[in-house]
Amino acid sequence: MRRRPLAARGEALQINLGEGPCVQALDRRMQVRADTLDDPATTREWPLYAQQAMAHDIRAVFALPVLNGPAPARQAGLVLSLYRDRPGPISEADLRTAQDHTDAADLLLLTTPVPTEDDLAHAWLLPTEAVVHQATGMISYRHTLTTGQALALLRAHAYTQETDLTTLAHAIVHDHLTLPDPPPSDPPPN
Repeated sequence: MRRRPLAARGEALQINLGEGPCVQALDRRMQVRADTLDDPATTREWPLYAQQAMAHDIRAVFALPVLNGPAPARQAGLVLSLYRDRPGPISEADLRTAQDHTDAADLLLLTTPVPTEDDLAHAWLLPTEAVVHQATGMISYRHTLTTGQALALLRAHAYTQETDLTTLAHAIVHDHLTLPDPPPSDPPPN
């Protein structure tokens, strides 16, 4: 049996769980360096991701956001994530190389034309992750939830069923799978 590369496993876990160094780097618009996933101080914001990543032989993760636009309102839309099967800090040479790649991605984003509606109408192949957004919208509609609540329900169901988020989303969109209603939430205290 051929195992998926560390990066594929690490990215899938972050998408499935909605937490991890990439999510944190996007949110805070700064580098996240997790030299060892065994360190609770390093992984306190994503303990479930750290536990699952170690179960998939990932021992260190480094996330570098691609920051574009003028300072101070620079936006992070992409993150370069680096995964390693052993703990330890990233070398300065590797960090410089990774930063060169994020700078190159920033330049590409600045020079890439924004697609028009006509361009999008002719796009016949959606990326695999698009099905997650489609499923989230369907769950939101079916269960009268916000999209954030719908995504949380999708992730929770994938986790409890021990399935990949994209696989579950595909079943919802293409096979008409319906998730059970979420438990009622308690009203906020007065």
